[in-house]
Parts: sequence; structure tokens; C-alpha cells
Amino acid sequence: MGFPAALIAELAQLPRKTVDDIIRGRGPWYQMPRNELYDRTREQLKVLIEQVAYNSAMKAMERLHAKIDQASYAEIISTMSMLTTILR
Repeated sequence: MGFPAALIAELAQLPRKTVDDIIRGRGPWYQMPRNELYDRTREQLKVLIEQVAYNSAMKAMERLHAKIDQASYAEIISTMSMLTTILR
């Protein structure tokens, strides 16, 4: 999910080809078994995505609050339109 295969191989101490096979789903990595580890990892990923989304939204709102007093009328209307679209 965005990390270079070479870095993953180095950190996991795996051969680069094995990392490539895992990423591309080749060989025994073709299908991930549905087990407790899979379910737990999936739930942790969902929580992490939610936390990242919340933190990103909070940072964006902090920036908006800091800039709103100096914004022109056109910038305010554009921002309102964008936020309204996001909330739909």
C-alpha cells in the first residue's frame, strides 16, 4: 500500500522476489486464507483508515479556519461549494 518493494524486502528480511510474489499474488500467495489473522488485520486496517481520515479532516479544517478571515468572497463561495459537495 504505497511502500517500495525493496524497502519491504529489506525490513522484512525477505528476498525481493518473494516480496514481489506476495504483492502480485503469485504462487502460494495467490489467495489469502480467510482466518482469524485475516479478519483481525482487516478490522485493524478499517480502524486505521478511519483515524487517518479523521486526522486529515481535522487538519484541513484547522487550515480553513486559519485562512477564512483573509479569504475573498469568491474563495469563500468556492470553499462552501466544495464542502457542500463533500458532505453529500
